[in-house]
Amino acid sequence: MTTNALPHRAFALDYLQMLAAMALGMIALGPLSMRVAHHAGAAGETPAMVTSMAIGTVAWMGWRRHGLRAIVEMSAVMYASVAVLFPFYWLGVLGPNALMVLGHVLMVVGMAIALRRTRRSRAERADHQPGTRRW
Repeated sequence: MTTNALPHRAFALDYLQMLAAMALGMIALGPLSMRVAHHAGAAGETPAMVTSMAIGTVAWMGWRRHGLRAIVEMSAVMYASVAVLFPFYWLGVLGPNALMVLGHVLMVVGMAIALRRTRRSRAERADHQPGTRRW
């Protein structure tokens, strides 16, 4: 394995931790966010749900000492995953349930891509800094 290759097990563990943090954010903050956005329909509930998931993910990434850039990118991916679906929802192509389900699917895929990119940039920085931990 080369120094630029990323171990698949470590990536899978990081990814599962991100998903768990996202789920915990939704469990902990979901009831509050749904109560606030209850009468707004899917157009209000979906961003509220993404916010509760993003807060959990941001907290975990901060705890794990990810850089600010990686945290912002992950949050942007989470919101963008749902935002790209809103035009289809507003046009009536997607219903509220489809918006939620497809938003989650896109979010999970987008988070994997963002995490892969973050891990690769961290590994490249570690290669240039002696004594730095490699992931």
